Amino acid sequence: MATKRCPTLFLLILLLGLDLTAAGQQGVSRKPTARVISYGFVSPNTREDLKLEEAIRNLDSDHEGRLVDHARTVACRVRVIAEVRRAVGNWADGAENSTVFRAFADESTIRYATATLGSSWRQKAVLYFQRRRQGKARLYLITIRAGQRDLKSVIPRLARTLDQAGIAFRTFVPTNGRVLIYVVDLGNELRAPVRTAAQLLHARPSVYVGSGAFIGDDNDRDRAQQVFAAEIKSYESQHSLNKHCKSH
Repeated sequence: MATKRCPTLFLLILLLGLDLTAAGQQGVSRKPTARVISYGFVSPNTREDLKLEEAIRNLDSDHEGRLVDHARTVACRVRVIAEVRRAVGNWADGAENSTVFRAFADESTIRYATATLGSSWRQKAVLYFQRRRQGKARLYLITIRAGQRDLKSVIPRLARTLDQAGIAFRTFVPTNGRVLIYVVDLGNELRAPVRTAAQLLHARPSVYVGSGAFIGDDNDRDRAQQVFAAEIKSYESQHSLNKHCKSH
C-alpha cells in the first residue's frame, strides 16, 4: 500500500488507535486459533499520488493480474481455498488498485498470507479481518446493484456518497452486476456513519463481528519489510507449506 494515510489492501479501511509495527510484532507469537471466514486486503501499488480514476484503470493492469495469481498461489501453499477479487481501496484524497481475498483460515494462516503478499509487493501495511462470535472490530458490507451499467463508472459516485456520510476509508469490489463496498472498522466506531451511508444509497448493510489488524509499518516501507519477514519466519518455522503449487 502506498499512502501514509491509508494502506490497503488496500482495503478501504479505517485504522483507529492501532500501532502497525506493534501489531506485526505481536503476531509472531500468536497461538493457533480455529478456522473461520477471513479476509485479506493487499495492494500491488507503491505510488503515493494515485487518484481514483487511475486506480480504477489499474484494475486491468498486468501487475494487478499478477497479484491475483500470486494470492491464489499463496492460498495453495497454506492449503486453503481462497476467493480473490480485484478491488479499489479509496480514501478522501487518494486511491489504489487492490485485492480482497476471502478464505476459511486460522489467524496465523491469514496473517502469514497477507504478510507474504505484503512483503513480495513491497507494501507498507496489509490488513486482515476474521469473522468471530465476539470481537471489537466490525466488517460492514454494502451491496449496490448496478444493472448493466459500467460498474467501474459507478465507483466515483459511491465514493462521493461515502464522503458525505463520513466514511473516510473504504474498498470497492465491482463484480457480477454489483459493487461491493467493504468498510473495516477496527475500533467499532462507524455504526452511525455506515447507517447514514446505507440510507443515502438505499441499501441494507451486512455487519460482521470479529477481529483484525494491520501488519507492517505505515510510515516506513523498509521497516514494514522487517515486520513481514518476522511473521513469515515464525509461521514457516511451525508449518509445512504445500510445495506443489504453481509459481505466480
